[in-house]
Amino acid sequence: PRGRAADAPPRDLRDAVERTVADALAGGARDLTVYARPTYGRESDDIYYPPWLAGEWLVSSKQTGLVAPLGAELFGPTGAYERARAALDEPALAYRARFARVSAAPGGGGEACVCERPFTVASISRAAMGADAVLAAGGVAQPDGALLEGATSADELEVRLRPSGAGGRTFRVQLQVVGRSARATGDGAFECAELTRQTVFAEGAAQRGAYAPAAAPSVKEIETTSTYDLQPSGRVLSRQRTATFLVADGAYTLPSSDLAALARARAAGRYAVDVRTYELQYARAAD
Repeated sequence: PRGRAADAPPRDLRDAVERTVADALAGGARDLTVYARPTYGRESDDIYYPPWLAGEWLVSSKQTGLVAPLGAELFGPTGAYERARAALDEPALAYRARFARVSAAPGGGGEACVCERPFTVASISRAAMGADAVLAAGGVAQPDGALLEGATSADELEVRLRPSGAGGRTFRVQLQVVGRSARATGDGAFECAELTRQTVFAEGAAQRGAYAPAAAPSVKEIETTSTYDLQPSGRVLSRQRTATFLVADGAYTLPSSDLAALARARAAGRYAVDVRTYELQYARAAD
């Protein structure tokens, strides 16, 4: 069921995640303001995580919830909502994440760390799309059998992928951060969010000695909201929410021939069309 817009926005990022989890359990969006496009800009030049996240981690990520705030018909192409629901029964995704220590966060924030984006994005992509799926990340070609390294901007990252089962087709994915917000909420507690524009270029697939014409790029914006809680054991528990928004000035993720449906999505107040929640567990790789 569709929700209605209420007057009060979510109190904070953690609140938005918790309310989304509750909506997923209840079977639908009850307050559309929880799913509105965020209004924050780039509040800092990167997300500065607390020092207790520094280092390399083994991450287990399990999808736990699904919400279609504007209804299943605007969630995506035919069958997309059903496939997303089926993913709730899939096992957790296992990958590695790495955070590099920095001497101090801007504004006198003391010790902190930042995510090593090429390493982490490449690791997630391999776990989701196949061990040989990543061709390059951050402009650095892939060494055989090694995770990708290399400096890149905190605001931009380009990844080239050849997912298993894609018939040899390769994809160039541009990630551009358009907004971020982060804050510590207590000892051993942290929350952050990033809004990223994702543009995917299909580069063609070899078919009978020729390449198929490249499709128009797919453009969408995805807000990823995460909470982190340090446990007495040293492990970290995290809750995450991804919210996908249509982009008016690019090709839609929703390649629908129903122009009226697209018009309704535009006029709906710029709310997310696809929202998912995850439970993550971080264990130090050294352990």
